[in-house]
Amino acid sequence: MTIAAGAYADDFSAAGAHTYQVPAGVTSITVQVVGGGGGGGGYDRQGGNGGTGGSAASVQAVIAVTPGSTVNVMVGSGGGLGTSDNDPNPAAGGAAGSGAASGGVGGLAGAQGASGSGGGGGGSSSVTVAGNVVHAAGGGGGGGGSGTTSALNGGSGAAAAPNGSCGSLGAGAAGLQPSVDGGGGGGGGGGAGTAGTAGVDNGTAATGGGAGQSCYTGAGVSGVATSAAPSGTGVGGSGGASAARTRATAGTAGFVSIVPTAAPAAVPTLGEWSLLVLGAAAAALGMRGMRRRASAGA
Repeated sequence: MTIAAGAYADDFSAAGAHTYQVPAGVTSITVQVVGGGGGGGGYDRQGGNGGTGGSAASVQAVIAVTPGSTVNVMVGSGGGLGTSDNDPNPAAGGAAGSGAASGGVGGLAGAQGASGSGGGGGGSSSVTVAGNVVHAAGGGGGGGGSGTTSALNGGSGAAAAPNGSCGSLGAGAAGLQPSVDGGGGGGGGGGAGTAGTAGVDNGTAATGGGAGQSCYTGAGVSGVATSAAPSGTGVGGSGGASAARTRATAGTAGFVSIVPTAAPAAVPTLGEWSLLVLGAAAAALGMRGMRRRASAGA
């Protein structure tokens, strides 16, 4: 079977679980896996801006497959935005992004004052088939503004590394809430991202959450590389801007692309070549005999 370039390829951009059926004649697939971006942190009305959410990891790899097998796909969602006191909704830390591993919830601002809450960590994305796993981490959420002190950005995804526990990484840690007035820390990215630390008004910046871990495992995985994510996927949300009273934005969802590779054409063995030659010779002799009989009867 010959498969044209791009035939049976599929892209998955909606957050959630999906499946892909390996076509006949296909023995490997090339995948690109992008996690969800972290949400931006909320601003403080006194002037401190929220931190930008971290961009997710984008991992490309080749996976050996069996024709007819099912590939399980999970696309991570972006982390939610951190709020500020005068947003048109109750103050809250950014929601955790869902995915193969969930992000962490953004930390609440301190109970006093008008500081910003942290953005939520983005969920991770993964491709799994027959014990082979490729996992792209979610970005960390941005920290919330603290008084006049602006928050730090969430961590962005790094290159994937081999990890035997790749299929069972934990959720990102929840961002920390200050015990005094200050901004909340950003939530960690899906894939065990670390918590962002809390801020203190007019002095200590809240930090963004750490990005999760990107990884792969399985004897069928090869050619792993970090690649640029398609435009608009796995992007961290912007932090809230205090002067303009602009709200933070959520991170964008991840993305998974699967492109199949056809099995190489079989090369005949010496014995098979001999049978082909003998068959062709016999056919030629048969045709020659038929011509002679036709001539004799004319």
